[in-house]
Amino acid sequence: MVDLKLDLDQLGSLAADLKSVSKTFTGTEISSDVLSQAVGHDGLAGKIQAFANKWDDKRVEMTERVDTVARTVQAIHDAFIEVDKNIAATAPSNTNGN
Repeated sequence: MVDLKLDLDQLGSLAADLKSVSKTFTGTEISSDVLSQAVGHDGLAGKIQAFANKWDDKRVEMTERVDTVARTVQAIHDAFIEVDKNIAATAPSNTNGN
């Protein structure tokens, strides 16, 4: 029989970190209109607008992917905890320490 060892604390931390990354991406919206007006040059303002629009699209895509990975990692974490509880509940008790 092969022993499977999994650090559930690390897995839980990974899920939390991924959720944090997603929140960070969601919270990075910046008004490209305000920024482009502040530069005072029409050509540069247009480049800022174009970049901001592309970044918004990419940020949304990345956030969705990070959310998917976070949910998957959390589901794996939760499933292993449930399996561990079920195995512990059905395992014969060993009172002599072996």
